[in-house]
Amino acid sequence: WNYQTGNIQPLEVPFGATSISLNSQNAVTYDGTISVGTASIGGSKPFWWDADGNAHAVPILGDQAVATVNTVNYTGTMLGGGVNFGALNGGQRAYAYSIITGELYDLNEIYSDAGILPDGWQLTFTQHISDDGSKIFCGALAPDGSSRVVQLDADFFIPAPGTATLIGAAGLIATRRRR
Repeated sequence: WNYQTGNIQPLEVPFGATSISLNSQNAVTYDGTISVGTASIGGSKPFWWDADGNAHAVPILGDQAVATVNTVNYTGTMLGGGVNFGALNGGQRAYAYSIITGELYDLNEIYSDAGILPDGWQLTFTQHISDDGSKIFCGALAPDGSSRVVQLDADFFIPAPGTATLIGAAGLIATRRRR
């Protein structure tokens, strides 16, 4: 339901699903054209719905039975959530997904491989993504077992729209200041 227009937008139930649900926070873009949530198909599966209510599956990491979409950025270019691999296979893992390119990013793997995520820490789910996709907020499990929320810079692996233009403009400004 769009509270501004009063219109109701039915959402397609994916084939084989017994139910669908949207998350209660960060589940809809600012203009209402993209919604995110889950469908129950032999476990929780992540989906996003376009402006016409058509369902689109989010490819998950491996053939896991349980995965969620927790958030979509307000511009509708990136979404994120968590995949549960089970305690013996790495536990819960955070991911980001680009609707534009169709690329899925295992955030735990990316930040660990880059040496940014300290040993013993695990990113468990994506909670929020900035409008341009440059900042990602994830739930994290610390080595002592406590849960935290961490802010990650995504610029080094997810090119945000207009990033090259901004970097070029910053370089031009820096060059002008030196003269």
